[in-house]
Amino acid sequence: MAVIFSYRSSDTFLHRASPVLKIVMLFIFAFCPWYINLPTMMILAIAIRLPLSDYLKGSVFFIIVGILIWVSNGWQSALSFISVVLSGMILTDTTDPQDLADSLRPILGKSFSLGIGITLAMLPVTMETMQQARLARKARGERFIGKGYLASILQIMLDKADDFALGYRSRIEEYDGKDGTQMLESEKGA
Repeated sequence: MAVIFSYRSSDTFLHRASPVLKIVMLFIFAFCPWYINLPTMMILAIAIRLPLSDYLKGSVFFIIVGILIWVSNGWQSALSFISVVLSGMILTDTTDPQDLADSLRPILGKSFSLGIGITLAMLPVTMETMQQARLARKARGERFIGKGYLASILQIMLDKADDFALGYRSRIEEYDGKDGTQMLESEKGA
């Protein structure tokens, strides 16, 4: 089963496209009205065979938020929200976080671009952790999702964030000197 906001390797035109081009197109479509953005994103989702049926379970939060937006601001705002979420799903489904970090590095610098790459890599880990914690509590017969659930998710996420931070530091050290730049003293201690 596919995890929402995770990268899937494939050989579609969108997977082969430059990550920077996809980010630029995402910003352009974000400013388009929903009646242009939503059909375009749906066509792209079909073209890349986005596993929407698998993603539906992970989208419960976004569906609830969409309903709340519909109730408070109307159906057009809700459709705009859905198109933005679908755009994010398409971007993360077709863009390897490491490729994105590498392509943004000349534009944003190594630290910021790696931070973006790691953030995108953490999204599916977060969603998967929440799903695993929910299933574990269900298997133990615990129905109420309360502070125990949130505490277990927080503990797991802190452990995983620690692993990601170690990888982040390693990548900065790996990149240091390759382009002739030197790390700042403050970066070396972090």
